[in-house]
Amino acid sequence: MGKSTEKAKLTARFLLELSKSPPGNDVFDTELAGFHVRHGQRGLSFRLYYRTKTGNQRMLTIGKYGVLTATQARETAREALAVVAQGGDPRAVIEETKAEAERQHQQTLRTYLQTDYADHQKRRKDGDSTLRRIENSFTEWLDKPRDTLSLADVERGNPKKRREPPMQTHR
Repeated sequence: MGKSTEKAKLTARFLLELSKSPPGNDVFDTELAGFHVRHGQRGLSFRLYYRTKTGNQRMLTIGKYGVLTATQARETAREALAVVAQGGDPRAVIEETKAEAERQHQQTLRTYLQTDYADHQKRRKDGDSTLRRIENSFTEWLDKPRDTLSLADVERGNPKKRREPPMQTHR
């Protein structure tokens, strides 16, 4: 909290005035400790300053003014402070959720073949050759996130080698 701060009751009328002539610093609510509004390049945003059970200072952005009202943002801040009071960290939960979503998105066929599937294939006599065959046959899919591969992709088959229908012989 390097900037100087002001205090005021964050009401709809006050925020409307604040959005017209933005302050140079944060304005903290007089009703709820840590709840404040900050002016940024994209407008006013509601934020919550709090300390975790271990004493770490944290900042949680609740949302944008205009999308949320002061009452809605204050209620969200109260819920977050209830989590803090029980020893939780609402921002850490959000960060973990985002990190897990990103990790899942970054899971490619290549990483799966080199980790989980490789462990499985190591137990097989011809596991290394199976891995090489898959990597050589599906090169276009190796760096594609696994969650973007669909059943239709698999049913259409290998993008590199399309199977030709068997030749029919005339008798």
